[in-house]
Formats: sequence, C-alpha cells, structure tokens
Amino acid sequence: MAEAASLSSGLAGRHQRRVKNYLLDTHFQLKYSAYLVLLAVVLSAGLGFMLFRSSSQVIDQSAKSVQQGKDVVEKGRDVVAESQKVSAVVQMNIVKDPVYSDNPALLEAFKADAAQQDERLKKQQ
Repeated sequence: MAEAASLSSGLAGRHQRRVKNYLLDTHFQLKYSAYLVLLAVVLSAGLGFMLFRSSSQVIDQSAKSVQQGKDVVEKGRDVVAESQKVSAVVQMNIVKDPVYSDNPALLEAFKADAAQQDERLKKQQ
C-alpha cells in the first residue's frame, strides 16, 4: 500500500507542473528571450519597410514606363497622320504641276513609294 500511495502522489505531482517550473533562472531567461524577440521584431520591421519602399519604387517606375509607352504610341500615330497628309499634298502638287502632269509614271512611282512608307510606319506603330 505504501508503494501505491507513493505512485499516486508521484503521478499527481506530474500534473501540477506550471510554466515557472520550466524556467531555471527566470530573470536571466526572460530578459534574454525578450531581447531576442525585440531584435526579431526590429529586424522584421526594418526589412519589411525596405521591401515596401522597393516595391513602391518599382510600381512607380512601371507606371512611368506605361505612360511613356502611351506617349510614344500617340506620337507614332501623329507621325503616320502627318506623313499621310504630306503624301496627299505632294500628290496634288504632282498632278497640278504642268511639268510632271505629262509624266504619269512619276505619279504612279510616287503613289507606290508613299504606300510602302505608310505601311512601314503603320508596322512600326
């Protein structure tokens, strides 16, 4: 019976453990655990801020690139439109000019060249 009483008291002692029982030197262990946690929080915050700043800069640069692309496309359209206007004016001048109006081959050569140039500009656009 004495053995049964000692076994039951030993088992009961196991269930009475608390968090403070796991610490050998509470002041030392909690102080350095707090330092390590604080260091981890500071490093995480610093690296998170750097990551946020870098991603913000990348997003800003991407937005600027998109805007530049839009500007280039718009200018390309303007160039094609102006080229077509110039071609039309030159064609009218060739038709109205008495020296060149007698030469229909010149007009056809100009039309072919103007069409090739317009196609090239549209492909570049």
